[in-house]
Amino acid sequence: MRYREHPPPQALRPFVRCLWELAHDYGGSGYSREHLWATPYAELLVLRAGSYRAGGRTLQGVAFMGPRTRPVTLTSDERVELVAARFHVGGARDLLACRPGDAVDLVADAPEVLAPTTPLGSATTLTALAGWLHLHLGHATPDPVVVTAARIVAERCGQVPVTSLAGELGTTTRTLQRRFDRSAGMSPGALARILRFNRARELLVRDSRVDLAALAAETGYADHAHLTRTFRERFDLSPREFRELLREITEAGVASVQA
Repeated sequence: MRYREHPPPQALRPFVRCLWELAHDYGGSGYSREHLWATPYAELLVLRAGSYRAGGRTLQGVAFMGPRTRPVTLTSDERVELVAARFHVGGARDLLACRPGDAVDLVADAPEVLAPTTPLGSATTLTALAGWLHLHLGHATPDPVVVTAARIVAERCGQVPVTSLAGELGTTTRTLQRRFDRSAGMSPGALARILRFNRARELLVRDSRVDLAALAAETGYADHAHLTRTFRERFDLSPREFRELLREITEAGVASVQA
C-alpha cells in the first residue's frame, strides 16, 4: 500500500485537515478490506482507478464520506488509486446540498450530496483537487466558535465536558450545540466521545499488551467495563477481540487508512 498525506494550500487550511493519496492492489495483497473507524472528519474521494463496495453500493468516480459515528468497512478486489481531501469539523459545510446532520454516517456518490455542479471527476491529481476546493470554498468562512471548540476538544482527546467547553468560549451550552448542528451536524458531546474513543483505540494499536484498566483510566472512562461496553457499541467487538482483528490486519501486511 502507498498512502501519503500532504498539507493543504494555505487558503484551504481553515477547511481542510490534509490532502491524501492512496494506491493499493487489493486483489494482489490477499486482504480486500479497509476498516474505517468512527471519525468527526468528512472526506471527499476522487477514484482515478478501481472502486470500493460499502453497504451494498459501489463507490467509483467521486465519493463523499461524511463524519462517522460508527465504523465502515470498504471492500475491493482490484487496484485502487485515489486522491482525497479530509476536512476539519464543519469544514465541508459549504460544499453540501444537504444539512450537515444528514451527511453524518453517509457514504455516497458525491453528486448526490454536493452543492457545486462544477465537474470534479477530472480532478485526479492533488493539485487539481485543491484547485476545485479553492474555487468553491475560497469565499466561505468557517464558524470561528466551532473551529476553536473542535481544536480544544482534539487537544484534550475528548476529555472535556460540554458545559466547561461552552464556558471557556464565553457562550452557553445551548448556543454551542446549535452552532455545531449548523456547521458539523453533530454535537460537541458526540465529537468528544468519538475523539476520546479514538484515543483509546490508538493507544491499543500502539501497544496491544497494554493493561485495559490503565487504558480506561488514561482515556477518561470510568473503568475497564465502561471501556469494553464502548468498544462493543462502536465495533461490536471487545478490546481483546479488537486486538485479534489488529493482528489479522498486521499479518496481512495492510495498514488501514484512518482519519
